[in-house]
Amino acid sequence: MKFFTDEKLQNSTAHEEYEEYCETIWYDLPHDLKCIHGGMLSENLTAGQSHVTLHDARITSFELNVTDLKVSFNTDHNGGLRKVWFHYQHVLLIHLPSENVLGKKVIANPQSDIMCHEIEQTAEKEWTHTLLFASSEELVIRFKDFSMSFEDTTDGNHIE
Repeated sequence: MKFFTDEKLQNSTAHEEYEEYCETIWYDLPHDLKCIHGGMLSENLTAGQSHVTLHDARITSFELNVTDLKVSFNTDHNGGLRKVWFHYQHVLLIHLPSENVLGKKVIANPQSDIMCHEIEQTAEKEWTHTLLFASSEELVIRFKDFSMSFEDTTDGNHIE
């Protein structure tokens, strides 16, 4: 993590620095990457967009196929469950956390909760997404294309 480090969180500068950085890349940031900043950035950047909040989300599936990565999450949303699907395309680099975070028993493991995440522009039309888990492990993905979709349930289910 570049912005959401222990030191910056303790000094209460992490969110402000990340927002300032996002303002510099916002024009180039693909639409779906803007949408995953729900609750992280001020309304002057995110107004009028659908939002997906990843805080406390858990990965439910993870499929890496050469340069394609598909990741599914469950997250709470307005008292219900939101299912979220990310598709990273043209993956250039990936750093995986342990099986405790991506393994089969992840849904029952609070150490697999996503604490925070950040996007960096690493080159023209190239992005790095870093997700920090409660276990202090990180998932780091460098990629060129990204798409996202989500579905809200109405049955009141949520992450336990």
